[in-house]
Amino acid sequence: TELGMAMNGYNPVNRLCVNPYDTRREPAGSSSGSGAAVAAGLCPFAIGCDGGGSIRMPAARCAAVGLKPTKGLVTNEGRVIETTTTLGHVGPIAATAQDALLMLHYMTSRRDVGDIPRSLATPNITNLKIGIYWPWFRDVNDSRIKSICEESVNKLKQLGADIVDIEIPHLNRAGRAHSAIILHECRGAMTKLMGEQKWDNAVMEDLGYEVRMKILVSETIDKLTTDDERKQPLVDTAFACREEIFKCFASLLEKKCDVIATPTMPTLPPFHANGGPKLDVTEDSCSMRFMLPANITGLPAVTVNVGWIEDGSHHLPVGLQFMGNCSHERRLLQLAHLFESPEGVGVSWKRPDVYVS
Repeated sequence: TELGMAMNGYNPVNRLCVNPYDTRREPAGSSSGSGAAVAAGLCPFAIGCDGGGSIRMPAARCAAVGLKPTKGLVTNEGRVIETTTTLGHVGPIAATAQDALLMLHYMTSRRDVGDIPRSLATPNITNLKIGIYWPWFRDVNDSRIKSICEESVNKLKQLGADIVDIEIPHLNRAGRAHSAIILHECRGAMTKLMGEQKWDNAVMEDLGYEVRMKILVSETIDKLTTDDERKQPLVDTAFACREEIFKCFASLLEKKCDVIATPTMPTLPPFHANGGPKLDVTEDSCSMRFMLPANITGLPAVTVNVGWIEDGSHHLPVGLQFMGNCSHERRLLQLAHLFESPEGVGVSWKRPDVYVS
């Protein structure tokens, strides 16, 4: 989607991207085309960019595997225009966890790609500590999503995993800090790339109204200060908050658990608004509910399909997300593979409405 800032799969230049599992519905964004192309069988994997869930959300809504790597593992140099320098990540969206691992291998290689990574085996997860903050985990808008995700956690427990109750403070602050940082960085990056006057003209004349609104909000955010006597810029407090959030998650993953599990999306894919764009800031915020901590902290996270919701003749996928410690991408992909493997959970694949065989 436009500048990676729209959640609905709509771009005013390239128009509408639809969900292959139900073309009336959105595929999520912002890497909408990548998620939809993989789901429709056009390619086994595709590149996504994730500043606030933009790999994981379309992957989840298109029954794919989406991996947001550890910050810095995949270089952005020469590959993408960085609209958010500290929150953005480049990573794979793939049909399977094995495909995601293969793509990650080549994305992280420099000159000598070395050996192809060994295949993912069905992991033994005995005593693997899976941390869950239940009030957050259950904060979904559809009871069927909650049921499928809780059932998936129970299956992991039956396979030997330890389910560990954890508490995560600062979640609301994470959302506010993320909004301030990503809007500030996007405006700064585009102004630097295009020049201030040309960028200002583009905002008012060329951009779609959803992205335009967010950019105009960023201009206001950059002018705000704290209401105490220090009058500290609001963006500076957002960066300070980010450090607190990182310490919280790093401590949990070091001392309490090996991975943290959440649903990927709290809602089913919404319907397109009369075949065009839809502006709903509340829905955007809701969709990103489980996404932002991984971007704020730079820690890796993966989504994998764990079940299906029947909607008439359509099958709508449900994703489960695992977040891990720095450089633990292989462990996360092994967990994703567990849901694909017949020796593990063995969630079946369903053919989408639109598929190129």
